[in-house]
Amino acid sequence: MLHGDPSGLERASVSSPRGRVSSDQVQINDRQGRLEARGKVQGSLTGVAILGVEAGDPATPMHFASELLEITQSGASYRLRDGARLWQGERLLTADDVSYRQEGELVEASGHVRATFPASQLDKEGSGEDQVVITARSLNYSRLGGQAVFRGDVRYSDPANVLSATELSAAFDDQNRIRRIEAIGDVELRELATGRTMTAQQAIRDVELGTVHATGSPVRLEDANGSAVSSSSLTWNQADGSVTVAGGTETIYYPQEEP
Repeated sequence: MLHGDPSGLERASVSSPRGRVSSDQVQINDRQGRLEARGKVQGSLTGVAILGVEAGDPATPMHFASELLEITQSGASYRLRDGARLWQGERLLTADDVSYRQEGELVEASGHVRATFPASQLDKEGSGEDQVVITARSLNYSRLGGQAVFRGDVRYSDPANVLSATELSAAFDDQNRIRRIEAIGDVELRELATGRTMTAQQAIRDVELGTVHATGSPVRLEDANGSAVSSSSLTWNQADGSVTVAGGTETIYYPQEEP
């Protein structure tokens, strides 16, 4: 067992070709292939990826911090607990509990999950300062599968939209851009520029086309003036503002009042 200086001038530290860890206390069990670090844990790891980063890029290590770190299976599995924080490039993930498994390149997070992506990962023309932020109760991310699934009181925001749902899935393409977003359960999408609001039970957004296809009982799309259309299914083209409806349709129109 390694201990840091109680005065805080020196900390226990362990390094390997893949990364490093420093903390107030480190316990190593070589026979079991296990390392446990406690107290203001900080470190970095290469060859892994979170939220769409290329895992093989040695110039972009994953940095982490927490109060407790457990490394098992001789470095094949990591678990950060109590204020876990991981960041890699412009991507940030925070949660109460985060696990990473090298086999399958899987990230699991639970408790006060907050994920931040650069908006350029969603939109090729997005500003370098703009962000996509998703909060939820849990997250399952598979880099090899190219998908992140957020569950429980999900709230999504980007420079143009705010969305809430029970579950949200984000699919990544080969360039690690978000190409498709699917929301399920009590979906509400608000377009910030126009004030249009859509409610549905399921909505799928094609990022490249700028369209949202929604279904529900019913789907309802309302503008800032109170004019609304409801249907069992509709497609909202956010690029040009047009709406295509299918099935039974009801339209409610409130003309603007004269000044």
